[in-house]
Amino acid sequence: MLDERTLKKSSLGVWVTTLIVTTLLMGSLLGAVTDAHSSVTLNWTAPTTNTDGTPLTDLAGYNVYYGTSSGNYTTEINAGQVVSYTLNNLAVGTYYFVVTAYDSSGNESNYSNEVVKSQQTTASTLCTSYTYTFGVCQPNGTAPVLSYTGIPAGCSGGATPATSNSCSYTTSDWQLLPGASISSPAIAWNPVSNTIQMVVQGSGGTIWSATFNSSGTFSNNWTQIPGTISSPPALAWNSASNKLQMVVQGSGGTIWSATFSSSGTFNNDWTQIPGTISSPPALAWNSASNKLQMVVQGSGGTIWSATFNSKGAFNHDWTQIPGSIISAPTLVWNSVSNETQMVVQGSGGTIWSATFNSKGAFNRDWTQIPGSIISVPALAWNSVSNETQMVAQGTGDTMLTATLNSNGTSAANWTQIPGTTIDQPSIVWNPVKGNLLIVVRGLNNAIWTMED
Repeated sequence: MLDERTLKKSSLGVWVTTLIVTTLLMGSLLGAVTDAHSSVTLNWTAPTTNTDGTPLTDLAGYNVYYGTSSGNYTTEINAGQVVSYTLNNLAVGTYYFVVTAYDSSGNESNYSNEVVKSQQTTASTLCTSYTYTFGVCQPNGTAPVLSYTGIPAGCSGGATPATSNSCSYTTSDWQLLPGASISSPAIAWNPVSNTIQMVVQGSGGTIWSATFNSSGTFSNNWTQIPGTISSPPALAWNSASNKLQMVVQGSGGTIWSATFSSSGTFNNDWTQIPGTISSPPALAWNSASNKLQMVVQGSGGTIWSATFNSKGAFNHDWTQIPGSIISAPTLVWNSVSNETQMVVQGSGGTIWSATFNSKGAFNRDWTQIPGSIISVPALAWNSVSNETQMVAQGTGDTMLTATLNSNGTSAANWTQIPGTTIDQPSIVWNPVKGNLLIVVRGLNNAIWTMED
């Protein structure tokens, strides 16, 4: 027995008995052995007593650990309650194995003795038979391989296992960005620096910012913003102060505002806004009244509106909007009608639109948009066609796009975009290139972007 330890529960310990490889003599633990097979079978004897000598009554199972260097076990396998375990399809190399026992409370013993096995292959069977398990389709039209099985024992050469699988659609336009976001990214155009500012929520509610240049190329200049958030942020350009305004939801539904300078540098000027919200806020610049319009979801699905003045200061003018919503609203300025367009998600995935006039007053003009969605659409004003572009998450994580014309009327022209998203997309109009930049969140919080 080698390197026994006591379980983390002070009153209980387990003796993990000698571990052997079946190709070794029982009890012999002398260095590495070799053969022409790609599998290793480990055997051990079930412990019957705790380290304090009392009977072991709550043994729950065993964990097998192995790696390619002594004492460094990079792979863990839960073997359950068996006392023999076979590892198949090991690549050529030397492997080091140990086993631990654990009890029903999750306490785990120290490592058993270490055994060594060297894998060599002399077989001529080609590695061609693979059965794959694929993950969720990603925006670029591929699904990652989660696992594969069915490789002939002792095979060599032949086909190389795939790393992804084509989905029902393909597109080369989607690009994977470095970084991650645990919620929908926020993006906005900065007309002074001719860049697209992106702000995302990182792990632990941290806040990170980066930019795209005027050509839509990601600059990979991630910078952490002081503070934490509990949902996606909202961004809008303030044309009067030449600053980018950011509004976020903090802990307990609190509302906070801060700004980025015209060069995209965070000003670290967090200010708490009176009130609480139930989902991320929505922001849009009203160029007629030189105000930032903000709409939020309150308790019980109520809708509330307020504004920031031309300097970015909150006007303390909360007003309840008639109606109710089930998620965050979205806003965009319509420069033809001089109105702020609002789109919300109603019950049953229905879509509704309404407007605020040039002074920021609600027009009470709710209109249902044909179609249904999983999350509220992202909005952007297309200054070439004078339309509001909508991109939404549909059933099966599909992406759908449609437009509202210059008077805010739906064209009822929903079209599927190749790719998938696991929550609300983010879009912004790039006036330099005259196209739409779409940013979405994929599997494992990956960030993907394409131009449309």
